[in-house]
Amino acid sequence: MLKHPELATTPPMGWNSWDCFSWAMTERQLMETAHVMADRLLEFGYDTLVVDGGWMFPADEGGQWDGGCSLDEYGRHRPAPDRFPSTRDSQGFRPIADAIHALGLKFGIHVMRGIPRTVVKLDCPVRGTDFTSSDIVNRKSLCTWSTMMYGVQVDHPGSQAWYDGNAELWAEWGVDFIKFDDASSPYHAVEIEMLAGAIQRAGRPMVLSLSPGDSTPLPYLDHARAYAHMWRTTGDFWDRWTEDLRNSFDRMAEWAPLARPGAWPDADMLPFGLISLYGEEYGSSVRWSRFSPDEVRTQMTLWCIGRSPLMIGGHLSTMPEPTMALLTHPDLLRLNQAGENPREVARLDELIIWHSRVATDQYLAVFNVGETVAETPVRTGWWETEPTEPITDVFSATQLVGTTPRVAVPTHGVVLLRAG
Repeated sequence: MLKHPELATTPPMGWNSWDCFSWAMTERQLMETAHVMADRLLEFGYDTLVVDGGWMFPADEGGQWDGGCSLDEYGRHRPAPDRFPSTRDSQGFRPIADAIHALGLKFGIHVMRGIPRTVVKLDCPVRGTDFTSSDIVNRKSLCTWSTMMYGVQVDHPGSQAWYDGNAELWAEWGVDFIKFDDASSPYHAVEIEMLAGAIQRAGRPMVLSLSPGDSTPLPYLDHARAYAHMWRTTGDFWDRWTEDLRNSFDRMAEWAPLARPGAWPDADMLPFGLISLYGEEYGSSVRWSRFSPDEVRTQMTLWCIGRSPLMIGGHLSTMPEPTMALLTHPDLLRLNQAGENPREVARLDELIIWHSRVATDQYLAVFNVGETVAETPVRTGWWETEPTEPITDVFSATQLVGTTPRVAVPTHGVVLLRAG
């Protein structure tokens, strides 16, 4: 078995720390988020809380990264004790994972491909072997956007032991979800296999999520399906209409029909509400999402009808109520978790139309990517079968009238229709 098959039978749902806290999240902020998530989102299916990159970086007195990282004797990353005080005394993330599990949530962490350059410099021993880090390092295998790591020599026996030792540690901590970064540019098939095997041997079921670099190359679809539960189809997604959201329609149309239980194309996070508390790069100014309310609705609808994993990126304690209502909208979550045959069915000037079915109900999402309000009749050819029941505008909760009803779609917005 290449991965735990019982996991991620529907698109994973949760929250990730990066959009809001960058690398600098603290234990207090993490647990505050966990309580809000348990109180307000868990009943709707958002059950996975992920600490993204940088949890091993100590902070100096000014809150800035001090340039080092917290390690054990085998060179494996440990959470920085000044930012996560309950992880002291060699407990690692176990106390935090236990507290999160007690709330009914799952706990995830971000990890990088390969071996830290600091560990190579220190020449730490590889747990369970006679090798050291200098024996297994591949100094030519570099991350294109970070100087933190080297790849490993994939044909060296100590390299698999390195991944095994890390997975054993994460299992001891009670980790449920691994976000494996620098997996896809280029696609590092052998190291993905090594990590998947290590997770299997560690004995604790963990969802494996592949992250860029850049997007996962389509020719590696079968490999990604076999070894991972979800994989990114894009670089980091931010709250920019043209560069990110507008450009997502082509990728979603390509990838959504390829989704399977246990194997989900991942369009990346939902940067809603208050984000960038420490900046996209640490030190930038805090800000609210640049997306308009219509753009927020567009992203949420596209991610749901396209069945992408749903990972919220914004600050949960201050999330605006209209956005919280959208995140928990029953029709949207129904589409995301149970939609059948989701696909783009038409493009008409600036309108992009998607169809999906849930049980006996059909859904049409009419998106307007143009710069003015667009009116259109709802064409019978867009439906899988011609509706015999009244058509409901989901967001306004009104029924459309007439045999060929018309809808007005706001700029960068969406109208979601349900028939059945």
